[in-house]
Amino acid sequence: MVKSLQDALRNFEASIPGITEKYIAGISQADWRGPSLSREAATAYQQGVQAAISSGARERGIEGVSNENWRSLSIAKSDRVSQGMSTPQALQKWETNFAPVYSAMLSARAALRPRTQDIAANIQNRVLPIAQAARNAGRKGKR
Repeated sequence: MVKSLQDALRNFEASIPGITEKYIAGISQADWRGPSLSREAATAYQQGVQAAISSGARERGIEGVSNENWRSLSIAKSDRVSQGMSTPQALQKWETNFAPVYSAMLSARAALRPRTQDIAANIQNRVLPIAQAARNAGRKGKR
């Protein structure tokens, strides 16, 4: 006998409370990085992206969602953003990643030329050095 859709839904709902523990157990045992760095994975990714481009899958996916639907679904998930950002691990990661950028910006600031009445010169001599220092510091370790 085939279960009804309602029975399947009840079974799905009943399984939800244990999902977090099962998810954590699976993640704790997984080796994500090793396989992801393999040549085979890079080739498969490249082929998958190329196939999606060739078949127009991206465009079809976008065409299937209205702006209103995208907005409402995105807003419904908005609490997750601040929750994820406020974990101690996320805050530590932000601090670790931003510290060298901030330090570079402060160093560049200390070496700036004085302000002038010329806006273009101020941008060239005061804004761009800080932006360039931040960009360069942010790129370190990401190559």
